[in-house]
Amino acid sequence: MSMNRNTRQDSAVFSLNMNKYLFPLMTLLVLGQLVYLFTAFDVTGAAADLLERLTLTLAG
Repeated sequence: MSMNRNTRQDSAVFSLNMNKYLFPLMTLLVLGQLVYLFTAFDVTGAAADLLERLTLTLAG
């Protein structure tokens, strides 16, 4: 019986630690990935368009 209580307590402590550490880490990783994707697309697409527009207006 005490063995069962110990394993239940260990799993409760483990889930508490998971809630405290793993979920913020996962959200940070997902947010970082999204920011990386958006900045990568922004740098390749919008910045190139902006640079082309600037050079055209400066040359014209």
